[in-house]
Amino acid sequence: MNEFPYFEFSGSPEQIGEQHGEQVRGLVHQHLEMATAKLRKSEIDGPEQRRRARLYMPYIEEYAPKFAAEIKGLARGADITVEEAYMLQLRAELQTTAFDAEGSTAAAEAREMIANECTTFAISGDLTADGIPIAGQNADLPAPTRDLGIVMKISHDDDRPDILMLTPAGQISYIGISGSRMAAFANFINTTGWRAGYPRYLFSRTALEEESVAAARKRLAPIRRASSRNLIVMDGSGDAVDLELAVEREGVIEPRDGVIAHSNHFLCAEVQDLEQAKGDRLQNSCTRYDRMTELIESKRGSITVEDTMTFFRDREHAPDAICRHEGDGPTDYMTFASVIARPSTGELFVAPGPPDQHEYTRYTLN
Repeated sequence: MNEFPYFEFSGSPEQIGEQHGEQVRGLVHQHLEMATAKLRKSEIDGPEQRRRARLYMPYIEEYAPKFAAEIKGLARGADITVEEAYMLQLRAELQTTAFDAEGSTAAAEAREMIANECTTFAISGDLTADGIPIAGQNADLPAPTRDLGIVMKISHDDDRPDILMLTPAGQISYIGISGSRMAAFANFINTTGWRAGYPRYLFSRTALEEESVAAARKRLAPIRRASSRNLIVMDGSGDAVDLELAVEREGVIEPRDGVIAHSNHFLCAEVQDLEQAKGDRLQNSCTRYDRMTELIESKRGSITVEDTMTFFRDREHAPDAICRHEGDGPTDYMTFASVIARPSTGELFVAPGPPDQHEYTRYTLN
């Protein structure tokens, strides 16, 4: 694979979803089979999968009714049920939320099976060679996800900005930039208390619909979160923030000397008591965080897009490396995609993973 397939969807929310479902129908079905197979392995059968998915629908309809309409269009275009279309937005939640009997450890055990996912950064223009801020993510998911990845541009028929995003086919939100010159990237953080609510994958596109970091924070604040998520948001001015979003609490990390870096453990003192990572998992996350910080500092004041590509290709300290290969851990997780953004110029650079084995393709909102 030299690059991910690229698609453009436009119109009303339902039309956008329908085009998405129709144009990548085969990949959507492949994604659905991968998701449901994992649930079946956890002894969660089809009827129970659909029942759980329905519990989340009211929250998406309440906080983002246009996303709900898009998901319905996706179901129609892909020829799947609405519940199945929701399941594609809820993979981890359906497996790890505490639906089990009181006192059951099944939900916690399921979260422990999720490998450490992703390394992210945001760099202010003061640190770059041309003064343009940069943000990015190495996205780590099960290896088969690479075959499902698409780059999609969404043009709305209302006043919402265009979206340019990498996502697994059938998933309406993952990571990318918007026409309002916003960028959003995200990491897995493990906490207890997952519940029915607004799913974590939708946080990034929700933020991208706003015009500033402050507006994105205001939009996200009242939402009942279903699950935990670390979210880095950068706007066109270069303002950036990292939000460590536990289910009911939040930690806020401002740039330190123009830099934010994050992996899969809590950094903010206000929420560190929620940390669930331990042992090798915590060491892996700390090692990647320290290495990303080291790489950024080594180029401070002269960082280019090409330098950030080199950061994401780094294999130092493998298997605890920023660039994750299949086989680096006990699961099949790998860096399935690498994404770098310059939101102020509307540019997105995307490479299939692992990025040390592939080139980046440049996409623009124009």
